[in-house]
Parts: sequence; C-alpha cells; structure tokens
Amino acid sequence: QRRPGEGEEGKDDGDDRFKPALRDGTVQQDLLDKGEMGINDHDLTDAATKLPGHHIQLFRRLQAKWQCYDAYSRVSMSIGVNQMIQSVNYFVLGATLIERTNPSTAIACTIIFQVVALGLTLLDIAEKPIAKCLPLSRTLQIFVLQGVGSAPVLISMCMLIFARNTESSSG
Repeated sequence: QRRPGEGEEGKDDGDDRFKPALRDGTVQQDLLDKGEMGINDHDLTDAATKLPGHHIQLFRRLQAKWQCYDAYSRVSMSIGVNQMIQSVNYFVLGATLIERTNPSTAIACTIIFQVVALGLTLLDIAEKPIAKCLPLSRTLQIFVLQGVGSAPVLISMCMLIFARNTESSSG
C-alpha cells in the first residue's frame, strides 16, 4: 500500500482527504476530516465529572496548607490599596490647593476618594464583626474605622483651605 506523497511525481493517489499543503509538493493529511464528530463528548464529560484531575487534587491539598498565607496576603493587599488611595488623595490635595488654588475640586476629589476607600473596605472585610468590645453593627464599625483613617486627609484639606483663605485675606 502506498503512502501519500510516495510514488510518481504528479500522480494523484485518488484519496481526497490528502491535499497538497506545501510548495515542495508534499501532502498533508486532513486530520479534521469530519470536524468534531471524531471526538466523543460523552466520554470526555464522564471522565471530568467522575474524578478531578491529579493537578486539581494537588492544588486542593496545597491550598489547605497555604491558607494562612493567603489570608495574610489578602489583608496586606487591602491595607496597601487603602493607603494607596489615601496617598493619591494627598497628591490631589497638593495639586489642587497649593498649585492651582482650587478648593472646590479638592473637596470633590477628597469625597470621591474617601467613598472609594470606604467601598473597598466594605468589600474586603468579612461578614463577621470587627471588634466585639464595640456594641455596633459590622457596617457601623467599618464606617468608624474608615472615618479614623480618613481623618488626617480631611484635617489636611481643611488646614490647607484655611491657610489659603487667611493668606489671601491678609495679603
């Protein structure tokens, strides 16, 4: 039996599944002759539902061992993102109040940044109460926590606006 590409040059072997694919005259078999009909979907889904792969079992075992590190990294990321929002807010305060002397933009940006920080804090903290010594709901505890974190930015904004107003009225 002849294989495709063997034999006399220019002779067709009569099999339509083989079509010339390359310039040098070699032929290539069409492996997707009937498309997806050659794949039995039932066998694939049965294997996937009965037993997870070895890599999934390995991931589950390792995830249980690294769970404390995962929780620590989530807390670190939450605090880091909150502090990044606060630092961008400080930058915007400096740009709007000191360089451009535009207090309304500074107030609007501060409100926006603090609401974003509050929203991220609400999303990041779990459903459990934060402090058991405070007889407050979880949401109210988060508002208090974010208010304490936002206080330095708000105080700085008020001081810069006040300093600008006293400077412009005295001079």
